[in-house]
Amino acid sequence: MAEKRIIKDDFKKANLKYPKLKLVWEEETFLCIGEVDVFDKENVYWDSFLIKITIPIKPYPYFFPNLFITDDRIPKDDDRHINPDSFCCVEVEQKQTLRAKKGITILQFLDEYVIPYFADQLYYEKQDDWANGDYQHGIDGKIQYYSELTGTDDLKEILYILKNLERINAIAMYDLCFCKSGKKLKFCHKTALKQLLQLPKKQIDVDIQEIEKKN
Repeated sequence: MAEKRIIKDDFKKANLKYPKLKLVWEEETFLCIGEVDVFDKENVYWDSFLIKITIPIKPYPYFFPNLFITDDRIPKDDDRHINPDSFCCVEVEQKQTLRAKKGITILQFLDEYVIPYFADQLYYEKQDDWANGDYQHGIDGKIQYYSELTGTDDLKEILYILKNLERINAIAMYDLCFCKSGKKLKFCHKTALKQLLQLPKKQIDVDIQEIEKKN
């Protein structure tokens, strides 16, 4: 199975940096189970966490991995971005989708999300705040993402944009931006529009329904 060969090779690379992890195969999923150590930028040891990463075999590496904490080191509640089932919310859903489209290896997931996530948890324990800010839980986090991307907190405006993406996509680069800022699209929300268009329509439709319930 070609996917398993790729996964084994990628795990070997990750294991060189994170030697306390082991690879476990299930029927349609593989797991990375064990312990990760967190160091600061000066390579000073901070702490360790017991974890489990689950990833479906077939779509790898075009699937955003799931991270679980397997000890009681951190309270399992919304404020700490850990669900009661020990699932760790390392990134807002829309950004997960966009990252997975590029492909994400085991090592990249550990470096880009797992270690920063736990480093931020340690910072929170000392400062009662997040070092780099955070997204709210559930639909509020999704709204926060769309708000930052579009530059508006108005739910009606966000809904208008999400419902009219195809029409907005027809705007030429040097036409006025859909946000009514008076700037040309190329110099305003060009990047934001590109990101929105990469999100699956099904995901956009679900988000629209959830935002409408909040509006």
